[in-house]
Amino acid sequence: IETEFDVRTAIEGSVEGKAKIIYNLVENTQYQISWLTEGAGIMALLFPELLQKSEGKLTKFGLQPNHYLYQFGKKADKTRSASFDWQAKKVNLKTAKGEKTEDLPDGTQDLLSFMYQFMYVAPLQHMQLAIVNGKKLSIYDYSFEGEEQVNSALGELRTLHILHSGSNQEEKTELWLAIDYQYAPVKIRKIESDGSMVEMLATRITTNRPVINQ
Repeated sequence: IETEFDVRTAIEGSVEGKAKIIYNLVENTQYQISWLTEGAGIMALLFPELLQKSEGKLTKFGLQPNHYLYQFGKKADKTRSASFDWQAKKVNLKTAKGEKTEDLPDGTQDLLSFMYQFMYVAPLQHMQLAIVNGKKLSIYDYSFEGEEQVNSALGELRTLHILHSGSNQEEKTELWLAIDYQYAPVKIRKIESDGSMVEMLATRITTNRPVINQ
C-alpha cells in the first residue's frame, strides 16, 4: 500500500509539504514500512526531511516490529532508534544521549507499525497499546470518536476516527482509518507537547491487489 499525503501545520491551512508512506508485505511473513515527509516550495528550506522506518514480521496477532528508526533532518540529536528482542522481552532504545533498555510488553508497537496494525486487529478490539518512539516506551489509551466521512482528493472516504494520547495527555495522535481500504490510515493528525500540529491528508492510494468490500 503506497499512500501520498498533503501536509499542513494548521487545520484547513495551505499545503506546506508532501509525505509518502509505503507499507510492504514480503511473502506474507515480513513487513516493511517507510515514511518520508518533505517541505514544499519555500517550506523545503525551513522544514527538514523526516524519515521513519519500521520493519518486522507478521504474526497471528498482527505486526511485530524488530527495528524502528526516526530521523529528522541531518542532525544526530534528532535521530533515534529502537531494537526489539522479543525472546528476551526487552527493547533497546538509542538516542544521541545514549542507550537504555526497557521491558517489552506483548503486543508493543512503534510509531509506524501501530498505524497499520489495525489492518490485522480490529481498531476497536483493544483500546490500550504500548508504543515505542525510539526514546521511550509509553502506554497509550485510545478513544473511538465515531464513523466519519473524510473529504479528500480521493473523494468521500468512509473512516473510523480514533484518538490516542499518552499519560501526560499533551501529545496526541488522531487517525482516520479508511473502511474501504482495509483500515489503512488516510488522515493523520499529530499534536506535540509544545502545541505544534501536523496534519496529513491522503491524495493518492495505490495497492498491488484490489480491495474486496465486505
